Amino acid sequence: MPITVKLFATLRKGQFPESATEGKFEHYQGITIRQIIKWLHITEEEPAIIFINGRHSDLDQELKSGDIVSLFPLVGGG
Repeated sequence: MPITVKLFATLRKGQFPESATEGKFEHYQGITIRQIIKWLHITEEEPAIIFINGRHSDLDQELKSGDIVSLFPLVGGG
C-alpha cells in the first residue's frame, strides 16, 4: 500500500499536478518523512507541524505501508 502525503497552505504550491493537495509514494522499508520532503524539494525547516495518521510526529519517524502524512507550515494570524 502506498503512503499518502497531504500538504497544506504554502507547502503544496506546485508539488502535485492540477492543484492536488496530496500525493502517493511507494512504501519501502525504512522510508522516513525526512526522505519524502527531500523528494518534494521542501526544506527541513518548512514543515512546522507533522502528523502521521493524525498523531504528531517528527522528520525521522519511519513510515509504514498505508500511512497518511500531513505537513503544515508555520501559520500566522491575528
